[in-house]
Amino acid sequence: MVHHPTSDDALSALAAALATTELRVATCESLTGGKVYRSLTGRPDVSPYVLGALVLHDTDATIKAAGVRSKIIERYGLVSDEVALAMAVGARRRFEAGIAVATTGVGVPTDARTSLPVGTVCVAVVRIDGYQRVEAALFDGDRDAICKQTVLLALDMLAEAVEAPWVHVAECWWIRT
Repeated sequence: MVHHPTSDDALSALAAALATTELRVATCESLTGGKVYRSLTGRPDVSPYVLGALVLHDTDATIKAAGVRSKIIERYGLVSDEVALAMAVGARRRFEAGIAVATTGVGVPTDARTSLPVGTVCVAVVRIDGYQRVEAALFDGDRDAICKQTVLLALDMLAEAVEAPWVHVAECWWIRT
């Protein structure tokens, strides 16, 4: 029998990892509309580590609330690794979190902001020490299915990032907190 990971599996791994650190979590979500945040705060063993969320569904809001530079959006598009990374950095800074995750993607075919196929998602995780990981994926299904898969990816990436070795700060001269 093949075991398919679930959000409960990912949250259990994240809870165990967070319990060994002092990291606090922030989220910045577009496609998932707060579902990552709700998953985190819905678990009593994870919620104490959560600081807050930015839920953004507009270009101007992404610029103003998350601090994503308009030039990044113009150059790469709202659904891109670069914007997902900038969203995560913005959430980490806004909440002064130790770690942050961001999600952006295309959930419906009528999204005039992009020509990317439905199911295209980008998820980014950043940590205060300079660790960063961005993953793009193409998921099948309707909007709900795409969101569920994106949330699972975000939770998995968070758990991995919490457990990942720390980047030596001297190597991270480019970090601006």
